[in-house]
Amino acid sequence: MSKSNGELDFLGGQNMFEYFVPANQYANGRNLTQYDETINSAWRDAVRNYAAGNCTRDEAIANFRAKVKADLGIE
Repeated sequence: MSKSNGELDFLGGQNMFEYFVPANQYANGRNLTQYDETINSAWRDAVRNYAAGNCTRDEAIANFRAKVKADLGIE
């Protein structure tokens, strides 16, 4: 964090650290579940496909939801 002032162009110059640093006090791992890795993996795949231009935003979200439903049976 010392190498950045936290301001990002895609946030319109907003300083992300103003939100991330205070929120860090709530990050403790107590709310992890057996589903997290499956959901996180599906999310990363959807975001990567969207970022690569392989699908639209709506398609990425639909693909993510379908993957979670297929793998875990939850919506």
